[in-house]
Amino acid sequence: MEYRTQNMDTTWMKWLAGVALGALAMYISDPSVGRQRRALLKDKMKHYRLHTQKLFNSRMRDARNRMAGLQAEATRFLAARKPESSNPQVVDISSHVQASPESSAPNKAAGWVAGAVAVGLLTWWATSRRS
Repeated sequence: MEYRTQNMDTTWMKWLAGVALGALAMYISDPSVGRQRRALLKDKMKHYRLHTQKLFNSRMRDARNRMAGLQAEATRFLAARKPESSNPQVVDISSHVQASPESSAPNKAAGWVAGAVAVGLLTWWATSRRS
């Protein structure tokens, strides 16, 4: 029974990578058309760098806009939950009762906002993978 070792696989991959690197060096440094190939490679690298930069900027703008939307939604949600002082049926008992950390409104709101941010980021991530 033969056993392969990691060393044999690594040696084979290193040899193959060396051959590919040598072929690439020969292809790029060819005296007859090497200059043209290098110029083409430089242009392609510049194009892909600018394309990647544009894509990154658009994704960041999308994420920033989604966060602004989530912030506006959270602000609207929290503003709707505040009791109005003009309503005589609403009694403010916060000065009489010490609120526990589990039941305090800021903690609940923070949990809701964190959940909304997580859902927004997951939605953005899922939709950005399609394009």
